[in-house]
Amino acid sequence: MNFHRGDSLHDHISGIPVVILPEKASLYADGFQKIAKLGDELHHAKRAEKKRRLRVEILRARLDLSERIINAQLKTLDTNESALNKLFHDETESLADKRKRITHEKARLSEALEKIGKDRSELDKLANRQYENQFYVKLRKLEGADFDSPFNFVWYIDFPQIFASKANGARGGFDIMVGNPPFVTARNPEKRDLWRDRWPQVCAGKYHLLCPFLALSFDLMRSNGELGFIISNAFTKREFGKPLIENLFTKVDLQKVVDCSGLLFPGHGTPTCLTFAAKRAPSPSRAIRVVVILPGGGDLRTPPEESPLWQAIEEQHDRPGYADGRISVDERPRPEMARWPWNLDVSAEPTKLLIESNLHR
Repeated sequence: MNFHRGDSLHDHISGIPVVILPEKASLYADGFQKIAKLGDELHHAKRAEKKRRLRVEILRARLDLSERIINAQLKTLDTNESALNKLFHDETESLADKRKRITHEKARLSEALEKIGKDRSELDKLANRQYENQFYVKLRKLEGADFDSPFNFVWYIDFPQIFASKANGARGGFDIMVGNPPFVTARNPEKRDLWRDRWPQVCAGKYHLLCPFLALSFDLMRSNGELGFIISNAFTKREFGKPLIENLFTKVDLQKVVDCSGLLFPGHGTPTCLTFAAKRAPSPSRAIRVVVILPGGGDLRTPPEESPLWQAIEEQHDRPGYADGRISVDERPRPEMARWPWNLDVSAEPTKLLIESNLHR
């Protein structure tokens, strides 16, 4: 295939939503190497006939590899019901609910196996009719490359060079994740429920898509990988953000939060913040740096490249204790940032602390 197309928040094989265990995908280096070699041949192929043949071989190899991985995963789930737990991270889930989820996942994996068989049969027919006028239309549909074709994308299968286990046995992953997740809720009811089931530890109520995107990103990173996202700051106050702050950010090394609510982003009006974190256990004694825009310090008219507010953040964000008429740079205790809601308004912080102290008397 010339590009990857799919649902980045959920694995799909031959159009069936499944959950693939990362260690299962990483065990099949021979299958990945075969696909990579065929892909390299396709990249350098000149003749149309050779390109057609290689695309068929690549898709057949991918179907074979997916079948091997799913069969191995089904065998694992038959003997180890806890195998999927670390992917769902839902510590509140009851044993009965876990078993129900595993039964559901096994049914989906079995459905995917059946669909792989049908796709392989269709591919075999197509391979013998390479000169029919619908050849590429049908091939692209089987590949999952057309916009109206079923998804056929799995992170751990489609990026094997990233997720292959290292020589020391450590799991692979991306070194750096830089992103700008959608600032909206999941509007499609079917997908909303699918993602909620996949990421239960962060998806609550009318969750914003930034919640599963953040959870996914930390899953895809290697140990000590670094993340930097610009996201809507609605999660800091609205109820859907509670599991994100208390269930996810407490498990990773959240390093810095930069309030951007008073800054102009041309073409966008959503208040945002920059969030920086690393995939490692947090140190309880290490504070989290927070850059806030002071009351009256916002600048929603000046383009970023000309804004004194942008300049102040850029130059001073790593100077704890700094304050001027626009911003304040603080070090906040990690336990304070482990509780929802967050308060990025420093002028209200003394009142908030006073109220909380009276509640605990």
